Amino acid sequence: MARRGKRECIEVAEGGLRLAAESGVHLMDGLLSAMGAYASFLEGDRKKTAWFIAHKGRGTAPSGPLEHGHYHYLLAWQAILGGRAPLAAEHARVAVRLAATTGAPFAEANFSVAAAEAAAEVGEWDEAGAHLRRAQELNARVRSSFFEFRLRLTEAHLAFARGDARTGLAHLSQALSLGRRNGFTAAPWWRPDVMADLCAAALDANLEPEYVRGLIVRRRLMPAKPPVDVDGWPWRFRLYTWGVSSSSSMELRSDSQGGASRSPWSSSASWPRSAAGPSESAAPPRPCGRMPTATRPTVRSR
Repeated sequence: MARRGKRECIEVAEGGLRLAAESGVHLMDGLLSAMGAYASFLEGDRKKTAWFIAHKGRGTAPSGPLEHGHYHYLLAWQAILGGRAPLAAEHARVAVRLAATTGAPFAEANFSVAAAEAAAEVGEWDEAGAHLRRAQELNARVRSSFFEFRLRLTEAHLAFARGDARTGLAHLSQALSLGRRNGFTAAPWWRPDVMADLCAAALDANLEPEYVRGLIVRRRLMPAKPPVDVDGWPWRFRLYTWGVSSSSSMELRSDSQGGASRSPWSSSASWPRSAAGPSESAAPPRPCGRMPTATRPTVRSR
């Protein structure tokens, strides 16, 4: 979605909610609030994202278990982005439980993937595996490339977190191939820190490099540890030096095309910041967190 598209989506959501407040007709409040939350997050406005989520929970719109489940799904997303994994796991469990009563496979599948990620974050690997298996079962019924993209990314993330790089790369390859073919540039429950690590692993393994670099630039992704040793990372600028004497010369060269693309990190930072299937032989379970550097494919030194 273009930046203009996100802004327009936010404006439509805000306008619709104002009209609902003026008219007293709140039938679309839940949908408008969710649209606004997703669009404002992609626009980088976390404060407005929180406002839309809070509005969805005010109960002005007619709602049932599916709407309530979606609300808890958004609360879980907000919590995990804020580093509150236990709260995220709690809300995700509620979302899954509510969705399971509705007979809506797409909602239950998405909520189950979120619950798997949240459970892994708090070290509940058995629970994470159960949620992931349920999502995999529902995938056959959903038959959505977009959902499968989301599912494969989560499978890759959890495999890497368990130390199973081989399985992680297999799932990551499937996800990125789907993303490239379909032009996906975001997914439900988007987590910049996780996606930055996955993109670094993909470039290390030469998986869909052009598509991955496009994601990095478009979503301004940056791992917690700047990937200075990852070949092909799309740095906004590169500094080249020659020689070791005091008369060494340096050149600052832009790697962007036409100088119009934005930096993948915040312009206010002096250094890049984060925008940011279990194996039988894997290491003992631990909280998921960020992908350990050691689980990435071997890094090539320059």
